[in-house]
Amino acid sequence: MCSSCGEDDLISNLPSVEKEFKTKIYSGYLDVGYRSKLFYMLAESENNPEKDPLILWLNGGPGCSSLAGMFIENGPYKVREGGSGLISNQYSWTKFASMLYLESPAYTGFSVGNFRDLLSSDDLTTEKNLIALEKFFQKFPRFRQNDFYITGISYAGVYIPLLSTRLIKETDVKLMGYAIGNGYIDQRIIERTIIDYAHQENILTRSEYEQLKTPCCEKFRDSPLCRYLQRFIFGGICSKIAFSRVLFRAWMKNVNIYNIHDNCARRRRSSSSDRRNSISYTASMESFQASTTDSSQASRNTESVGQGLKLPINCVGRKDLETYLNRDDVRVALRADSSVSKWSACNSFLGAAHRNQYKTLRPEIISSIEAGKRVLLYSGVNDLLCNYIGNEQIFEKISQSMGFNNASRKYAWTYLGHEVGQIQKYPRLASATILGAGHYSGRDRPELCFKLMSSFIQNDFQID
Repeated sequence: MCSSCGEDDLISNLPSVEKEFKTKIYSGYLDVGYRSKLFYMLAESENNPEKDPLILWLNGGPGCSSLAGMFIENGPYKVREGGSGLISNQYSWTKFASMLYLESPAYTGFSVGNFRDLLSSDDLTTEKNLIALEKFFQKFPRFRQNDFYITGISYAGVYIPLLSTRLIKETDVKLMGYAIGNGYIDQRIIERTIIDYAHQENILTRSEYEQLKTPCCEKFRDSPLCRYLQRFIFGGICSKIAFSRVLFRAWMKNVNIYNIHDNCARRRRSSSSDRRNSISYTASMESFQASTTDSSQASRNTESVGQGLKLPINCVGRKDLETYLNRDDVRVALRADSSVSKWSACNSFLGAAHRNQYKTLRPEIISSIEAGKRVLLYSGVNDLLCNYIGNEQIFEKISQSMGFNNASRKYAWTYLGHEVGQIQKYPRLASATILGAGHYSGRDRPELCFKLMSSFIQNDFQID
């Protein structure tokens, strides 16, 4: 045990910060074995760090850095436009909790690893996260008895339930619950509802929507039971082509897939830097009908990744953060390992190589609730990828499995007299939608996420 070694990681200052630190901030590495070290940052509560909860924040990807959550969404400082420095965040979650940000798995952000870590998986990531938490509590034993929560977005919807299950079974950590934003909790539900969401939001026309449903849904064509998988069920060809078609239409209409009502994609589409920093997707509109009747042709089409279709990913401030965190003086202040040549918001190789082992995390969530933990699923309604329709269906399936079938528990929640979403709650289980927010709710509507999370921590959803 080490009662004071965490103080060695205390940051005295960060370059180009608007004001002096409002609280203690730490950064360093947690050794998880086999030459792997996960980078962390800790921002203590501005209120009462000895008694306030500790919240672990995880971003998804896989391979996307949790420092984006810290400096773009809910940390004590946000990155300035252009990456010239940091400004205070009036909606920082450090006003009611200490925040721990972990870059996981290895090779994410400033984290380092061995060759095997490049082939990460859900279980391996969970194992390393569990070890990292134990190493954190050894560095900072004063937090071990604090209430503990886990939060995160996107693919963290896989990480969080798995880590929670291990914490409940194997540790004495005072886990109280967790919150997942726009989570990739159930792969099939999320992927099929992308098509329904795209039609609802006029990204797909009615005729395009019907073109997808006719070959892919067959007897379920007019039923919500359509999974866009019926035709080539073993290869999932229909779902892949339908997904590509939605992304193609989003691209053609300059839609920001992370927030469909933000015109960022239109502003940035001509930017050469965005073309270099983009996500590639398959798009073969003309061959769709042929490929749904010929599985081998469809397979060839879905392998032609990156031929002309690119979607910008810099609509959330990631490029600004990369500019700041790659400054030499910032890297020195953070004690970043010199073997990391460049900090990136997301490691695309790691994301592509990661092995997705769990198609749904609903059983793990149910198990956590049965163990007495509280769970919140929240969704920005403007997100195309991990859309709120899918997350509402996931919530409904969980609540039904728990025997909660009282739909009257769903109600509007307001902020400063305006309706800003809906909340549905049962014992130890709640869901919330956030109007005006996309995939990164904490960036789009920081005041609402602040209110929502502080209410969740206090176990009080009378939000007004």
